[in-house]
Amino acid sequence: MFDFLRKLFASDFMPHGFCMMWRPEVVWLHVISDALIVLAYYSIPVILFYFVRKRSDIVFSRVFYMFGGFIFFCGTTHLLEIVTLWSGAYRLEGLVKLLTGLISVSTSVMLVRLMPAALALPSHAQLREANRKLAIEVMERSRTEERFRTLLEAAPDAMVITGSSGLIEIVNTQAERLFGWSRHEMLGRPLEILIPARFRERHRHNLKAFAGQPSMRPMGAGLQLFGLRKDDSEFPAEISLSPLQTGEGLLVTAVVRDVTQRVQAEEAIQRLNAELEQRVAERTAELERSNADLQQFAYAASHDLREPVRMIAVYGQLLERKNPEADAETKLFIQTIVDGARRMNRLIQDLLIYSSVSEGKKGAAAVSPEEALRAAIENLQASIEENRAEVRWHDLSAVIADPTQLAQVFQNLIGNAIKYRTEAPPRIEVWSEPEKPGWRKLCVRDNGIGVPAEHRTRIFEMFKRLHGKEKEGSGLGLAICQRIVHRQGGRIWVEPAGEAGSVFCFTLPAPLDA
Repeated sequence: MFDFLRKLFASDFMPHGFCMMWRPEVVWLHVISDALIVLAYYSIPVILFYFVRKRSDIVFSRVFYMFGGFIFFCGTTHLLEIVTLWSGAYRLEGLVKLLTGLISVSTSVMLVRLMPAALALPSHAQLREANRKLAIEVMERSRTEERFRTLLEAAPDAMVITGSSGLIEIVNTQAERLFGWSRHEMLGRPLEILIPARFRERHRHNLKAFAGQPSMRPMGAGLQLFGLRKDDSEFPAEISLSPLQTGEGLLVTAVVRDVTQRVQAEEAIQRLNAELEQRVAERTAELERSNADLQQFAYAASHDLREPVRMIAVYGQLLERKNPEADAETKLFIQTIVDGARRMNRLIQDLLIYSSVSEGKKGAAAVSPEEALRAAIENLQASIEENRAEVRWHDLSAVIADPTQLAQVFQNLIGNAIKYRTEAPPRIEVWSEPEKPGWRKLCVRDNGIGVPAEHRTRIFEMFKRLHGKEKEGSGLGLAICQRIVHRQGGRIWVEPAGEAGSVFCFTLPAPLDA
């Protein structure tokens, strides 16, 4: 071995022109080393070219090709050195070295140009950090999607989410149950498969308008919408649309609710209302006919009854005048007959007033209570003077009522205050005050005998009298007042007035400009 090395490095060659005459062992050493270098240089480009072809995503693929060419030519120069040892092909070797130099310079220039971009490539630590952040983002997105799907599945209504193209992208279990399609059958298909054919054109128009101005809204407000199941059966639906702008475009969430039961209930209510309205109309017509017959009967009865009653009273008085010497018992009988005839006449008159109240609402208008009160006082003037009564009033604002019937109410209330007096002269006060919006309360206070608490409701019933026949009256005065007030939509009641007397209050509508 040492002998071989000594011979290898010995200076025992002779120059021969441009070639060198080496010893055989030196020549074989060059041949073997160059052959190994050529083999390595030729295998590297093949590996690089294979790598670039398999990895189409390589950013700097041209650099790899340039490196491959450069290494290939470097290997070729070593191959030519082997050839030159035998043939002395120096020109060819020089040409190959020239090409090798050119491609080497071109590769260097390309590397210089690509160096900023190569330096901008992320480092291993940066890639690892980016991968970590990406993994976190993917996990968060996965969690968000999982929460979204959980909420979607927990929704009580069917939910169908479509993209801007109108294709179904997401559905929940309720949508599968409602429409009868499986999830896989609906995904990727047009939304029109869930809409009856007669509504599809209108749906496209509404969808186009919604895409132009997306906002949360009920779909087809005021219209009756229907959904279509897989078995071609339809059902009434309530649909709400909600837009969501994402990086992939506009998503539209449709919440669909089956309102079959509600529609059936509404139809049943409409049928019942129609039947009820028909029955009410029939009953109203029947009552109107009955009231008309009753009024006709009342007028006829008044005409037929008042004349015999008047005759009884007249002939009773004549009988009393023609028998001035009659005994006391006979005079009592005659006076009883006359008083009964008078009470019967007053009762007939009050019944006529009571029956005529039904027409009062038709003549209702804005009236001044003071004018109605003055008319009542004028009618009661004789009784007022006889009992030394005093009537005062204040703050009387306009109300909606029939003026004649309002005067009748005041006349009955003031008349009762005078009739049911104490030993003191009657003192009567009338005023009005606001009630609830659109109403006024009118009050009549007296200092009479008052009304016991247990009778404050029943005194407004017909023929209910608290003091028997010792007081004049038919028992219809307060009933007439109540009927007049009720016909105007108001109410009437009585309250105690301190230590003595009563306060009768009633409400009537107020004019709009009051």
